Amino acid sequence: MKKKIISRVIVFLASVFVLASVSFCIYSFRNPYVTIVMANDGGRLGDRVLIYGKAKWLAYKYGVPFCMNHFDKSEKLMLVHEKNYRSRSFWPYRIFNSLFGEYIDVKTEDQFAQKLKQTKGSAIFMVGLFAKVNPPVFDDGRLENFSLYEVMIKDPVFGKSIRKMLQPLVPPSGIETLPKDRITVAVHIRKGEIVDQSLISEQYYENKGPVYYKLFDISDPQKKQLSDLSKNLTGCEFNGISRRCWSDRRFPDKFPPEQYYVDQIKKLSSMLRDAPLYVHIFADSKDKQALVSRVKEKVAKSNIKFACSSQDSAVFQDLFSMTKFDCLIRSGSYFGVLAQLIGDYKVIMYPIHLTWADDFYLLVDKVGVILRERLIAKNVLAKN
Repeated sequence: MKKKIISRVIVFLASVFVLASVSFCIYSFRNPYVTIVMANDGGRLGDRVLIYGKAKWLAYKYGVPFCMNHFDKSEKLMLVHEKNYRSRSFWPYRIFNSLFGEYIDVKTEDQFAQKLKQTKGSAIFMVGLFAKVNPPVFDDGRLENFSLYEVMIKDPVFGKSIRKMLQPLVPPSGIETLPKDRITVAVHIRKGEIVDQSLISEQYYENKGPVYYKLFDISDPQKKQLSDLSKNLTGCEFNGISRRCWSDRRFPDKFPPEQYYVDQIKKLSSMLRDAPLYVHIFADSKDKQALVSRVKEKVAKSNIKFACSSQDSAVFQDLFSMTKFDCLIRSGSYFGVLAQLIGDYKVIMYPIHLTWADDFYLLVDKVGVILRERLIAKNVLAKN
């Protein structure tokens, strides 16, 4: 008798479990969600954070649940607390989803929005590096130029959540201790000497033409100037030059010559009325001391002290050291962009447009300057 009762209880509980599982799966299918997918060309940390930002923004903007595929080094960030797509649900859901769910590769935000309205079942939207996501301002025609930085400023709630997730799970040791009596400047120079291909551009040159500086005063986020903020992606005129195998011809904005950094350090010093500066160079160079010596010699200003990270410093140590500085001078490399997203810089300088001259001279002829502190913005704008 007891065995029959126990058997019936087991059958009843099993039936409840199966029905509950099926009901949950059916209910879940009525709520599509966005997940991050790591595109084949999004292998590095900066690229993957950009993918994360795009997917997270779509989920936030359209009120769709968000999951992510964790990637190399994401376990060292607060990102580890994001819902993981692979462990999001128990096995019945995954079986149902593999049989009946729809996987959609997001090409553009418009396509995503249209498909989101049409779908009636489970839909997993895969967002990659080249998904064209609209910026918060839609009247400038730059749908391909998504700027996570601009979105974070435009929507402080979203920005706070992103910045929180990009913080280190455990603060790395050896973070730079900065001087208190000087304005501190982080300079990120990507040389490509460790994992990239060679560079062909001349690193130093005499004046090759005027440089136009585009100032963006965003000390007050309500200003219209924010809507004109130049995007992270830069343009470059190749003048018919073959890209071949050199990194600076394939990705010119990521590998501007050392002359660009020299010019921006001198320009920043001038903008800040030659106040005492502490300039720390972060680079992937095989000989950082030699790089610093070259830049210091070319800048030749007595108000500036130079330093660099140690030759064996770790990626995360450099990244989070960079975020502690007052100012940032960077290239178009997403590593520098990532520091920009996390840090609270007063001044940010970066290339907007580059062009080739005489085949071997890569010129940055347009530079963006973002001003985030009202007093500095007032002084700089008055001077310029």
